[in-house]
Amino acid sequence: MKKTTRTLILIIQLTIFLSSCLSINQSEVDNENISGTIEPLSTETPKSPNIETAQSTITPTVKSELTHGELPVIVSYIEEIDGQIKIISTALNFQSNYVSISVDKDTDFRGQIAVDSDLNLYILYGFRTNYFSKLSIDGNIETIEIPYEWEIQTLWVGNKIFILANEPSMAVINTDLTITTISPAINILEDDKASIGYLGMTNTPSPTVIWISSHPIENIMGDYALYRTLSLDTLTINDNKLRIPNSNWNWYESDSPTQHIGERLETIVYGVDIQNKNVLLCYNYIKEGNNQSISSKLELFASKTGEPIISYDFPCMNRIYDLRGNSIISMTNPLSGGVVQVLGLNDLQPLFDFTEFFDMKNYYDNWISSNGVYWQIVSKNRITVLNSDPKDEISYSMPSNLPTDIIPGTTLLSAFLIEE
Repeated sequence: MKKTTRTLILIIQLTIFLSSCLSINQSEVDNENISGTIEPLSTETPKSPNIETAQSTITPTVKSELTHGELPVIVSYIEEIDGQIKIISTALNFQSNYVSISVDKDTDFRGQIAVDSDLNLYILYGFRTNYFSKLSIDGNIETIEIPYEWEIQTLWVGNKIFILANEPSMAVINTDLTITTISPAINILEDDKASIGYLGMTNTPSPTVIWISSHPIENIMGDYALYRTLSLDTLTINDNKLRIPNSNWNWYESDSPTQHIGERLETIVYGVDIQNKNVLLCYNYIKEGNNQSISSKLELFASKTGEPIISYDFPCMNRIYDLRGNSIISMTNPLSGGVVQVLGLNDLQPLFDFTEFFDMKNYYDNWISSNGVYWQIVSKNRITVLNSDPKDEISYSMPSNLPTDIIPGTTLLSAFLIEE
């Protein structure tokens, strides 16, 4: 039973990676730059034999152009049409002629889709082989093959997309489809092996990529949260550690669980507030009482003071925490449903009540995402765009011919405007 619990936790962490009080006085370890090699790849646009393009059959009855300052609202979804699997893309608030893309069965989106100021649409997708396509508003398409197979983690920061795989290297792709690879990858530890962790966007004045090791780093001084930042402009990696409470990962080997009451068990690191040196933790503990059940706590821990800022019981071990600047989206896998939260990274308090924009008849079909600047809430029926002020919102109806089995966040995505 105990070994099963630990195995389940590790499986959940791996799933998130693939498609994520003790008084302590020491706070931060000095930063260390990680040197690496940068290798530009060919920018030719190879096409796979199974990738074909065809004109979209969807013609939205909307205005021909966007008004000044209006955000483009575009959705892409995966659908089977006449025995072929296609990615269909359509704009909801302007006239577009994006082509559809014929793809292999079991193809998935590999991250957020994006749109630039010229209304070019960028889609990353694949099954075993992964592709990156640039679709223009007039029906043209360019496609390149990504140098990593199977599941990858991706993140748009500014006008570049960062790609992390279970490989020794990582990649950055520009909007001109130029790929640059960097070695070693941000998730390679001292044993030269890729570690499980979470990608996010820093809450610094100029947001950058942040990678957080899901497991604490242990040494003779205790446990530390390891995080690394990457500038997509300079391609420089900074290595950082913050002291956190010690955690017992071997408690299941003991004969009696009661001897571990009061201990932190199997701590997971979900996020880091760089500005304030706080760490978002989730850990198990054994409740006192006759049944000795295992519960979990979500905690925001202040590494500077060695004390929790806030800590409360919450089933956090099976959740995804998407770090977006000063906010964090707490959710489950879109296939499994569950409560969604949008929390402030500095205090774990709700930023706003987004449920008023939800399709409450189909609560678990709602998907919320952000690029760190504004928000989008997607359901099968509509998409709502929220600016930095959540009260400033506008909604659009979804195309009436969406597949009935569409899943927002999985087979249905919305595009965010790239900051150039």
